[in-house]
Amino acid sequence: MGNSFSRHHAAPVVNDRLRATPLSLQTRKRHIDSVYDNPSKSSPDPVRKKRLKSTSEYIYDALFVNGENSDITIRSLGKEWKLHKVYLRQAKYFRSLYDNKWKESTMETIDLQIPDSNIDVKSLDITFGSLYSEIVMIPPSKVIPILAAASLIQLDGLMQQCAEVMKETICMENVFGYLKAASMYGLEDVCRQSISWFETNLMLRQSRELLSEMHPELLTDVVSSPNLVVIQIEMDIYTMLKKWLYLRIHPSYSGDFKSILSTADAYFHQEAESTNTFFLESEHGRPYSDVFKALRLQHIIRDFVSCRELERDRIIPWSWMSQQYRQQWLTMLRVEQSIDSGPTEFNNDTFESNSLRCGRMLLRDADHCWRWNGYSFGLDLLISYSSHAPRTITFRRNVRSQRCSSSVSLSSSRSIVYRVTVASVNDKGQTALRKSTENTPLNLQKEQEQIVLTLGGESAPDQSGTLRPWKSYFPLIVTATFQLVNDLESPELNSSGNSIKPFPCFDEETRTLGGAGVVLEDSSAED
Repeated sequence: MGNSFSRHHAAPVVNDRLRATPLSLQTRKRHIDSVYDNPSKSSPDPVRKKRLKSTSEYIYDALFVNGENSDITIRSLGKEWKLHKVYLRQAKYFRSLYDNKWKESTMETIDLQIPDSNIDVKSLDITFGSLYSEIVMIPPSKVIPILAAASLIQLDGLMQQCAEVMKETICMENVFGYLKAASMYGLEDVCRQSISWFETNLMLRQSRELLSEMHPELLTDVVSSPNLVVIQIEMDIYTMLKKWLYLRIHPSYSGDFKSILSTADAYFHQEAESTNTFFLESEHGRPYSDVFKALRLQHIIRDFVSCRELERDRIIPWSWMSQQYRQQWLTMLRVEQSIDSGPTEFNNDTFESNSLRCGRMLLRDADHCWRWNGYSFGLDLLISYSSHAPRTITFRRNVRSQRCSSSVSLSSSRSIVYRVTVASVNDKGQTALRKSTENTPLNLQKEQEQIVLTLGGESAPDQSGTLRPWKSYFPLIVTATFQLVNDLESPELNSSGNSIKPFPCFDEETRTLGGAGVVLEDSSAED
């Protein structure tokens, strides 16, 4: 199967045999139609309707396939094409060649050099043939070679058609190749859609194949993205990165992917005991530091079990974690003493880069109610999905039912900023449905319920506009991003002297506290 595209342009005229005025064509068509539709009763033989070959098909067969009246031969990769200059001029490369009177412009045969290994004879054949036809068939399996050939002769229309095929067919089997090709040939839309595919599927489709092919730079971009679909909480991103890191160090790992986490745990625990250092500070680990810096550590250390695992693995350096421990502790005190009741104003950039990311998969169209684990500064937020039309996502600030009476804030109101997204993904990892709120501030009273997203009735249009029943979109992915407290240096807290300044980190080499210029004396040094 291939994708067909109309080029939407009239074919150039090459010789007198092909010249016909629009009027003569229309007159001829009306005559044929009248004979077909109103055969004479006196005619001895009834006229049988027969589809005539279109002008486009005739031009393609006569001029491209058979090379009739060719005035230029293109030779490349061991094959010759009998072509026509007037058609070749549709490509910028050849138009420039003839307009600027390069030495090749007077040659009857041009040897076309192919510096790109992606280009083969078939892709060149399709590319040259597209100059003679209104319809171009682009098989997804050949789209990258065709794109490369179109790029070589600077045929922008065909390149754009290749981009449309790539965006429509992106999946696990081709996404890495598509991203590489799109970057090489300047298809920004395809690059963005490839990155979007990773943001949607990295957590959903974890596999040895997917993680093994993720380069550190690409993974850093995806993990740091505000559009990353997180299933459960930030700690699950760390767990995924731990699997990825183990595969980078052990590319020949052949065990079951389901057991890779326990294998990775054992490896990093043994490394920590034998080297007495944090892995990302070791020679083997430093190249991967940027990937782990993309994690939002402040939202991992909200849970005791997660803290215990971080410290046991000794992958992330203590200097990174101690800063976050300090900031979270001071933020907790600020909330406990009613200095901070949640963000009164927010910055979109800070919200996108620092806020808490959560997600959940709803397997069937039934009522659901849940909360995401972790300390939330005294705010117990229950999230509900109603399966009754109009389907809704609702927040409720829960105060009454608590396992620990001191775990919830009793302040009359708490402020948050949120964004909620509901999405459905098909079997290729492409988004079939997406509904989302804006970055929205919300003030919640005790036990207050608030509908934050209305999804609709019994059906909803997919990305192509086709109306489908809601049940067909399951499993459904619900993701949320939250800001529960003020920024570390919010203007309001700054003016009152209650902001939290980063603590300078100790530098082992200079024996100073970062930019503070404080030199620490070494008590073990001799006089």
